[in-house]
Amino acid sequence: MLEQQAMNEDDTEQRILLEKQLAKLHEKRREDPASAAEVWVRIAELQPGEIDPIMTAVGLYEKANALDGAAQVLADAVSQLSDVEVKGRVLEKLGEVRTALGDPGAAGDAFSEAGELLDSDGHFERALAAYQSASRFGDAAQVSERRAQLHEGADKAIHLAVAGEMLVSGGDPAGALLHFEAAAELDPKNEELATKVEEQYHLAGRHDDQVQFLLRRAAALDEEAMRVGIRHRAAAIQRSVGDEEGARHSLEMVLEDQEDLSALQLLLDMAERRQDYPDSVQLLERLVKITEGDDRLAYAVREAQVLADGVGDVDGAVERYQTILADFDPKNAYAMHAMADLEMRRSNHQGAAEALEKLLAISEGEQRIETARQLAQLYEGPLDDLDGAIRALEVVYQGDEQDFDAIDRLRRLSEKKEDWPRVATLLARLIEVEGDEEEASEMTRQLASIYRDELEQGDMALKVLEKRADEGDVACQQAYEQLGIELGWKGIVAQKLVQWNESVAGTSRSAALRRSFELFLEVERDADARTVALDLARSKDCDVEMARQLEGIAERLEDLDALAVAHDIIGKSLTGMDRAEEYVRQAEVMARAGADPLDAIQHGELALSGIEPDQAQELLSRLAALTQAPGHVIDLYERQVNRCKRPQDRVAALAAAAQVAAGCGAVDRAREFFNYALSGGVNEDTLIQLEDAARVADQSAGGSGRLLRTLAEALAAGGQGSRDGGRTRSALLRRAAVIAHRELRDMDAAFNWLGDSLIAHVDEAALGALDELGEEVGDPKRVRQALDRALDEVYDGPLVRKLLRRRADLLKTLGEKQDAAADLKRLHDLSPADQGLTKELSSLLTDLGDHRGMIELYEDQILRGREPHVRAELARKVAQIWEEQIGDARETADAWRRVLRMKAGDKDAQAGLERAKTGKLKKPPPVRGKSSPPTASQAAMASSPVVGSGPPVPSYPASGGGLAEAAEVLPEEAASSAPEVPTTGWGDSAPAPPAMVEAEPIEAEPVDTEQTDVGPTQGGPPPAIQDQAQAYDQASYDYATAQDQSPADWGQASPPGYVQGGYDPAASPPGGYDQAAYPQGDGTPGPYDQGQYPQGAYDQAQ
Repeated sequence: MLEQQAMNEDDTEQRILLEKQLAKLHEKRREDPASAAEVWVRIAELQPGEIDPIMTAVGLYEKANALDGAAQVLADAVSQLSDVEVKGRVLEKLGEVRTALGDPGAAGDAFSEAGELLDSDGHFERALAAYQSASRFGDAAQVSERRAQLHEGADKAIHLAVAGEMLVSGGDPAGALLHFEAAAELDPKNEELATKVEEQYHLAGRHDDQVQFLLRRAAALDEEAMRVGIRHRAAAIQRSVGDEEGARHSLEMVLEDQEDLSALQLLLDMAERRQDYPDSVQLLERLVKITEGDDRLAYAVREAQVLADGVGDVDGAVERYQTILADFDPKNAYAMHAMADLEMRRSNHQGAAEALEKLLAISEGEQRIETARQLAQLYEGPLDDLDGAIRALEVVYQGDEQDFDAIDRLRRLSEKKEDWPRVATLLARLIEVEGDEEEASEMTRQLASIYRDELEQGDMALKVLEKRADEGDVACQQAYEQLGIELGWKGIVAQKLVQWNESVAGTSRSAALRRSFELFLEVERDADARTVALDLARSKDCDVEMARQLEGIAERLEDLDALAVAHDIIGKSLTGMDRAEEYVRQAEVMARAGADPLDAIQHGELALSGIEPDQAQELLSRLAALTQAPGHVIDLYERQVNRCKRPQDRVAALAAAAQVAAGCGAVDRAREFFNYALSGGVNEDTLIQLEDAARVADQSAGGSGRLLRTLAEALAAGGQGSRDGGRTRSALLRRAAVIAHRELRDMDAAFNWLGDSLIAHVDEAALGALDELGEEVGDPKRVRQALDRALDEVYDGPLVRKLLRRRADLLKTLGEKQDAAADLKRLHDLSPADQGLTKELSSLLTDLGDHRGMIELYEDQILRGREPHVRAELARKVAQIWEEQIGDARETADAWRRVLRMKAGDKDAQAGLERAKTGKLKKPPPVRGKSSPPTASQAAMASSPVVGSGPPVPSYPASGGGLAEAAEVLPEEAASSAPEVPTTGWGDSAPAPPAMVEAEPIEAEPVDTEQTDVGPTQGGPPPAIQDQAQAYDQASYDYATAQDQSPADWGQASPPGYVQGGYDPAASPPGGYDQAAYPQGDGTPGPYDQGQYPQGAYDQAQ
């Protein structure tokens, strides 16, 4: 009642009183705080701008645990309040309520808005906590940034850092970096903030920006230590990224603050790497000033080294070393040695010697010996101080008695003074301690030379040489030999040579024996010379010249054994043609010497295998002249065949052997040579050689042609064992045909052998030879017979295509276009991707008026096509042919439906489908008898087997007549049962698609057959096949629906799994779907003709 009164009351004050009484009644009497809260909401609407009714309602909602209502009241009240303080209080309460509701994001919005109104840091803090709880890090960052605006200095930096942390959590590292950097600029001494900035730069890979931040921070700092450390860190980063120049600049800024040892060392290292030697010298000077002890000495020495080697200031380097010796280390051996080297570089040899003398005075052990060696070199060389050199070498010898170089140099210095007794003494000393035999031999010979030339003691020289010569010193032996010959003792020298080399092997022995052989010849001792020569021959050290001399000795002495040894040595030294001629010459010598002619011939043949066969003909003639037996001559030429390694050479040898055999009257031997020549691979040169040999032999025999026919028969029987796909046999058969035609004038044999050539291997050469022969004899029918016979025997796909191509061209030339179209259809089945062939077949079918053949051609292109719009246009052409040329309403309707599936909304397809349904075709349907003859394409499919498919699979008309008419066209094939496993055109199994067998049939779109007057045998397949075609349409539709595709996109739908496995346009043989078997009306499988059934039944195959 109170509520009704309040609603009817017009006075606002009175209504407010009634509403309050009603709220009190709900709260106190009814204990319904929610209803009371609703009343207070109405009171608040009557008192806009008043906060008390709103807060009362909120409290009642909270009491009733209806926080959603409280939040709604507060949210509605915010937009109605204008007082900032009151509105801030409401927003704060709204945030608290939303927090209680578990909506921290909305609570954060309320706290944030309250903070904006009141500029209250506390409200912003609560908003930040709420946003963090809600994972709204971007809003949390904005709140922190707003808080930062309320503070200054370090506090502001803290809030900016918090904003950066929130942005990092929210995935905004770039924004976080800006806040961290701003915070670090406000508080540059805060290492934590600086570390965060560096971390972000490092993670982002912005090393240059990191370096610039460090440099800016260092510039903003007042503390020198922190500034130096930060710049060091910046320089380290710059070095790590390869910025040498930037690192150098940073380190130079470090040096502006203080003389930092580490910075100087790093700058020195960089200066030396870039080979800035003046800068290195300056840095080393600064390092010398700030270091002590050994480090200072090391830097001073390094400065001198850089001055000398880098800058090239030798004078400055010497001055620096002098300073080191004067101020740092007076006994520094390195400085002294370096000064000596620098003096040498300045060509001040005297100064270098003085420095080395000082170094020698303070040196001990190996260093003293080395210094003395250097002094000796100076005194021996540029200073030319012989006494000083001897004095220095004496120091060397005293320190190292095994320094034989010093002794040798002393010997040479004695030679300069021409003190030969001293030289001989020193040289003998060297020989005693010399461990190298070669060096000792050389010094012995040198000592002998001194005794002979300088001291004039020849006997002593021979005595010195004889001792080492008897010990086996070859050089001393040679010196002894030379000296003995000079003295006229050749006999003694020869005996010594034999004595020294009795137990010696190798080239030295052979050389010594050769010299002994020459000495024996000079004194005319032939027996001794022959003995030495035979000894050398046994050790295989007798050369050709000595062998010829031995041959002359053996010929004079009639020593056949020695002659054989000489011949063997002479022959081994020759190769190629020279060796062959030499062996033939030796055979002639043997024959003149009374040897058996056959042995002489065999000896002469030994070297024939090392020359070219064409070079051996003259030598064979010379060997053949050594005997008068014809059999031996033929055997000689036959053995030459075995020596020929290359096929062409072997054929040439066989041809020559055949000619020789024919000249001797051995025709059977000549045929054996022909057969042997054809047993391997042959080429044109081989055939020409054999033909020339046979022709020459026939001409010699009176032109009977007997050998040419024998050669032709051998050619026809050759190539049986070749493994090159019949190419060799085909070529041999062609050559046999050419001989039969041109030489023997036997046309039957020529055509027969050319047919066999095509069966062996089909190539352009064989086809061209067949065409050429047909043109020459003017009988193209025999050419066709040969092609027919080859097609019956050839089963390889590419070869069948060549034969079909040639026969199709021949048939077109003969005017038999129907048969030519059948061959082109078979060619298209074998090469469906050949566009030129497709155009040619289309043109020929158009000339013949074979519309069903054109449909089959287009259907095959649709199945193999990939572009949706191309397939759609081909389907349109099929529909137009069915409608305009054939006039089959059912097939027309199915064809236009397929166009619509490929291209949804096509106006022409819709109009064509409507015409087919209403029977208003552009061309009325024909009335055709059941015994209409098959078209050329149907005849080709019915009669032409596909390569590799076995027996031909019966085919049926593309459409129209159905199974009954197909049975009349091919009654035997229709009556016979099909194979258990249907095959494709390439012999592979092609089981019926599962959708054709397992899918339940659905009702296809009806066709108005009353208007078209098409019976079961004219309008399409029997009912059983039609039902399964519908089922296949339904399966295709289900698959397209499952793939979220509309029927208009079926042309682009991915095919089902069984279609993907069964047809690959790039790899599957052509015609695979043409011969895939589908059940016929009686349940038995039969070949599937792509024009027989509706296009929807197999359109998905693409």
